Amino acid sequence: MNNNVFGAISYGLYAIGTKTPDGRANASVVNALIQVTTEPPCVCVCVNHVNFTNECLKNDGLFTVSVFNENATLIQIGGLGFKSGRDFDKLDGRKYRLDSDGLPILEENICTNFKCKVISSSETTTHTLFVAEVVETSDEELNGKPITYEYYRTVVKGKASKNAPHL
Repeated sequence: MNNNVFGAISYGLYAIGTKTPDGRANASVVNALIQVTTEPPCVCVCVNHVNFTNECLKNDGLFTVSVFNENATLIQIGGLGFKSGRDFDKLDGRKYRLDSDGLPILEENICTNFKCKVISSSETTTHTLFVAEVVETSDEELNGKPITYEYYRTVVKGKASKNAPHL
C-alpha cells in the first residue's frame, strides 16, 4: 500500500485543551479534526487510544480547540505533541487562559478557538473518533492564516508523533 497518498488529504494543526481527571489543565496537538455539520455545529476529532488526551476526553467530555496559525513554531507545536500530559505539564511556560470550565485556550500564534462537548464516540483499532458539538466560539476576528499540516512539514520542517493517525 502507498501511504504517501494520504499526503494529498488536507489537514490543519490544532491544540486540544482538556482537563485531567484530577482537574489540571492539559493540551495536546492533533491534525485529525474536521467539521461534520453546520446546524448544529459539530466537529470530529481523532485521538490515539494511548494518548492521555483520549482518557481526558472520555472522563470530562469537554475540550477546547486552539487553531494554530502559520506563525506557530516547532517548539509550540512539538511541545504539545511529543510528551505525555500524564508525566509532564505541557502548558508550563505557555501563554494561555482558562475558560469558565477550567479548559485551556492557547493565546500565542493562534488563529482562533472554540469549545466543544462530546456527543458521541466510535472506536477504531488504534484511535477514538470523538464527535462533539461546538458550544462556544471566539468572537474575535481570525488572527493570521490557519496552518496546514503540509505547511508544518515543508516550511516549518516539523515531524509527526508516533501516535499520529498519519505518516
